[in-house]
This record gives sequence, C-alpha cells and structure tokens, in this order.
Amino acid sequence: MKIIFLTTSLGVYGSIRELIENANRLVDYGHEVEIYSDLKARPYTNWLPCKAKLNQLGKLNKCDVLILMDSPFTYHMERFMSCNAKFKTMIMMGFPENFEPKLGNGIYNYNGANTEKNLMYLLNYHEICSDANWQLEHLKGFGIKTGVAIGGINLDQFKDLGLKRNIQIGYSGDERRRKLTSIIQTALKAMDFTNDFYYKKGDQKYLVNFLNKCDLFVDNHYRAGWVNPVLEAMACGAVPICRKLKALKDFATDKTAVVLDKPDKFDFMRAINYLMNNPEEKNKLKEDGKEKVKEFSYDIVSKKFEEYLLSKI
Repeated sequence: MKIIFLTTSLGVYGSIRELIENANRLVDYGHEVEIYSDLKARPYTNWLPCKAKLNQLGKLNKCDVLILMDSPFTYHMERFMSCNAKFKTMIMMGFPENFEPKLGNGIYNYNGANTEKNLMYLLNYHEICSDANWQLEHLKGFGIKTGVAIGGINLDQFKDLGLKRNIQIGYSGDERRRKLTSIIQTALKAMDFTNDFYYKKGDQKYLVNFLNKCDLFVDNHYRAGWVNPVLEAMACGAVPICRKLKALKDFATDKTAVVLDKPDKFDFMRAINYLMNNPEEKNKLKEDGKEKVKEFSYDIVSKKFEEYLLSKI
C-alpha cells in the first residue's frame, strides 16, 4: 500500500507519537508511507526516529490510503477532498467523554464554524478511527461507522531498566489546562516525599530514565483520548495514581493502579500515603501493570491497523 498521513504538526505531542510509531511499523511491513505537514512553520525535531518520508504541505500524491490526523481544518479538508485515494479515514483524538457529534458542540470552536462543518462531513460520510477503543464505542452509539484504535506503546523504548527509584513521586508537570497539574502540585507541596517532573526537561532517553527512577507516577488528566504518560510509566515500573477516565480504563484498573473519582488534593495525598505504607500491594500493582502494558505493544496495535487498511482497498 501507499499510505499518506496528513497532519498539522509534527511536534512533541502524544498524537504525533502515535502517528510516527504506527507509520514506522507500516514501513517495516513493506508499505510506502508519507507524512504531509507544515514542516516550515513547525519543523520536525527528530524527537522520535521516523522511517516515513516527510513532505511539506502541498498537493498530495495519489495513494491507496489517506489518513487525516485529528483536526479537520479547511486547508486540510481541501487536500483530503481532492486527493485520489482508494480509502480515506480520519483519526479522531482527545474529544470529551460527553461529546455529541452534532454541529455546534464546540469541539473545534477555537478554529471556527468551518472546522465544525468539516467534522460533520467526515462523521457522516467516512469511517472514523481513533486512538482508543472507548472513542470508537462512543461514536458507534451515534450510528457513526468506525475503524480501529491506534494508541499503543513502544516496549523497546519504555521498559523497566532496573534503576534505583530515587524519585518517590513523579508527574509530567505538563502545564496545559486539561492536565490539571496544579492540583497535583498543591498536594505534593503538603507532603514530605521526594518528587519531580519531566515536562520540557529533556529528550526521550531522559524521559525513560526519569520514569524508571519514579516509584509512583501521578496523573490528573480530565480530557484525553489515550494517556501516553500513564501507560509509559507503567511500562517503566512506576505505579500510577490517576483520575477515573475512559481514556485510561483499558489499562489503568484496580489491578494496576490507584484510580480516583474526580480527585482533589486530599485524595491524592491519601493515595500516595496509602501506597507508601503498603509496599507489598504497591509492588503487586507494579508487576501487574508491567504485564498489562504488553497488550498494547505497537507490534500488536499496528498489525491490526495494517490489516484494517488492507481490508479497505
């Protein structure tokens, strides 16, 4: 197959990790893969190895499969509509749990009504993929045709290296509003444990080493499609404490994490203290978590994605 991904950015985002990881494996499977993005405005920084061919936005080449990543902006839709592809799909990511696919729901209201209209067209006339299974089930409930989920983890990169866990509590430190990091920081200020975050501090090697040094990993997303940081922490042997969220339910369960319902700072403090005072239970969560993440290896996820695409052409 010749496969084209169309995306706005190739920056350091979870959605771009999913794109590149899947693209790399599709190349390994023998397919020709190209990624079109605005490379001049947002240059690719080589934060992940990329085996696909990178192209500046322009007229798209003829292809078997065209995949629009996440945002149906008008300048993307013009290319999407005019491209001569046997099969076209959109990978929809990170919408809220109460999302209703109707015009005016505001999911893309930061880019105006045209983007909402583009989204409605895609939902009505194309199969939609996503980064997590919960999103597919949600869309099916509205009668929308769906494909497969592409969220996963690179277990060659994220794994337990056996390092000393000298960071008792780790967190991402991501400042974006939907992460609700400020609640975590408020809780940690009141506690006497060693803690640290990784956001904007280093490269991917640093990230893996950081997660390997963490005993616990605290996350407070309130909106997401697929929460890479929690899954990556689990793979590296850190025990998650996280908010109850559909984006986490496939892997962060009562057997692999401490899951809190709409937590405040005291909920996080109680959970941290509980795990620190119950090392046997903490270790059981750690080992079960490392086993659970194997189900989401990109070696499995990308193969299913390939089979899906092949079935459509």
